[in-house]
Amino acid sequence: MMCPKCQTQNPDTAEYCENCEAKLVRSCPSCGHRNPYSYVFCGECGQKLDGTQVPQQPATPAQAPVAATASQPSPTVKWEVMPVAPVRISTGIQGLDPLIGSGFPANKVYLVSGEAGTGKTIFGLQFIFGGLILGDGGVYVSGDEKANHIFSDAWSLGWDFARYVESKKLAIMDVSPRFADLRAGRAKHIDTRALVSDLTKQVKAVGARRIVIDPVAPLVYGEQSSIFVQEHIRNLVLEIEDSLQCTTLITSDIVAGTPSLSRYGVEEFVTEGVIILGMSKQNGQRVRTLSVRKMRSTAADIQDHVFDILPHRGIVLGT
Repeated sequence: MMCPKCQTQNPDTAEYCENCEAKLVRSCPSCGHRNPYSYVFCGECGQKLDGTQVPQQPATPAQAPVAATASQPSPTVKWEVMPVAPVRISTGIQGLDPLIGSGFPANKVYLVSGEAGTGKTIFGLQFIFGGLILGDGGVYVSGDEKANHIFSDAWSLGWDFARYVESKKLAIMDVSPRFADLRAGRAKHIDTRALVSDLTKQVKAVGARRIVIDPVAPLVYGEQSSIFVQEHIRNLVLEIEDSLQCTTLITSDIVAGTPSLSRYGVEEFVTEGVIILGMSKQNGQRVRTLSVRKMRSTAADIQDHVFDILPHRGIVLGT
């Protein structure tokens, strides 16, 4: 150990300099660690070596105290943020999961849009049914179809939704009664918070992890201004994401012949991902197509993929 006074090199165990008898070490009053006499703070625990207490900053769970010395500046600590892969929810659509990183990132809202007859309702039914066979409860919100019509649509594909309703794993939520006041002129729009509150009760009743709102248009029935419509949909999406720990699909129609991605032109901006269903001609025949227009936090395949709708299997890509 070098003497700070005369620069004589002394044994590491020496307490005093063999040449000038200057004191070489200070023992920490807190942990007993031997420090060079020039140190103001203990290199082991950071305690001030004159015995006074050092004010401590509250340590975050990721931080540890860093010793500071008079002869050596405190080291710069670099924190590395380790990425955490999001939990994924299977779409239930054969051939789709590999295109979007093995499924939807959980607990977000996604848009499925397309012209009439492209398969939006079947997509929603299949998403719910795929969860039911995995043990995930589901809520199907319908604004323009009664429960018996939904059962019939599902049954035509070989899916027995009534059985899951009876076992309290599936809830069918008919929101059409909410439109009575709108049609009578007693209200101007649907109360978003009241709707989400009712939806929350259904989610808890069946232990839902998946929700389908098919279509979203009736939930903004009565809005006069496009600005109000956009704000209403935005509030609805945010309320669902903030209040419900569910992965949610909303469907929206596209007016034929227009380049829009949704009915109101805002759904695609406030949702986490967008899937477009369409029709095109290939080899002189009309075929249904699916494309992933947007999927946040995911490297997605954005090409058009041909699909068929088959009994018991529903939408199947790549046939």
